[in-house]
Amino acid sequence: MNVKTAAKRLLKAPFRALGMDLVRWRPQPVIPPEELEKIWHACSSGARLSYAQNAEDVLIRGAFDLLHISHPRYLDVGAHHPSELSNTYLFYENGCRGVCIEPDPALYETIRRQRPRDVCLNVGIGSGATGHADFYVLENRTLSTFSKEIADQQTAGGSHRIERVVPVPLVPINQIIRDYLLPWPNLLSLDTEGLDMDILRSFDFKAFRPEVICVETLTNVGQRKMYELIDYVVARGYSVFADTYINTVFVEVERWAESIASRDVSIMRRIKTVIQRALRASGYEVRRCSAARTDMKAIPASACRRTESSHNS
Repeated sequence: MNVKTAAKRLLKAPFRALGMDLVRWRPQPVIPPEELEKIWHACSSGARLSYAQNAEDVLIRGAFDLLHISHPRYLDVGAHHPSELSNTYLFYENGCRGVCIEPDPALYETIRRQRPRDVCLNVGIGSGATGHADFYVLENRTLSTFSKEIADQQTAGGSHRIERVVPVPLVPINQIIRDYLLPWPNLLSLDTEGLDMDILRSFDFKAFRPEVICVETLTNVGQRKMYELIDYVVARGYSVFADTYINTVFVEVERWAESIASRDVSIMRRIKTVIQRALRASGYEVRRCSAARTDMKAIPASACRRTESSHNS
């Protein structure tokens, strides 16, 4: 047996101990054609893979999977619709619940009827203040806003128009959490057409630590990426998990580090198990050398059996 053949056998031994084999890798498409066909059939049959604008809900679910949070609670500020362009409906569909904030009275009623498990509030989020504020309802409801400046900018070119202005009560975001979502929501989703930064500045990050935050970070007017908003959230102990250019998904750094540590422990245990099985398949066992030492030493299985038999005698 030459050196190359011996090296191949040594490399394959741990995998064969697990009932697997190594084969030469061939480059494959990112998504195989047969999987693309399945996705196409699922979409054409009415099934939904994502409800959000750019699959933000799928990205958020991926973050929660890595954080080992199976049923997150959410605070959806600017919910807009029960399912369309929703960052939270995918979770609602899977049995989760939370609080939906929608200042548009008509959209609020639709959300309340179609998502009865959720707490739905027809209010706006004030930056620390209470009272009422004018809400500018645009013909394109996704552009409605509390900001008169932004509403005027949206209608300046004539492509949009303001349908009506309605007074809406304001409630601080921290009060919403104290009333409905203690200790805090697992997901904070913000889409308020220009007021996201003001809301984040009023948010009590010391008291409330959502594991995942999704915020719109691209302005509708001018299409400007709000890097100052991203920097503000990162400075509060968060890291960017994903960015769809329109929205940015953040994860809480400490919880993320805990998740990575637990995954590392799990991976090390699996590696240890693979090594043990490979050694046993080759006639060896792994045993602790003594109670005072924690290192492992491989000895022939036959020697282990002889030692055990001598102890028994």
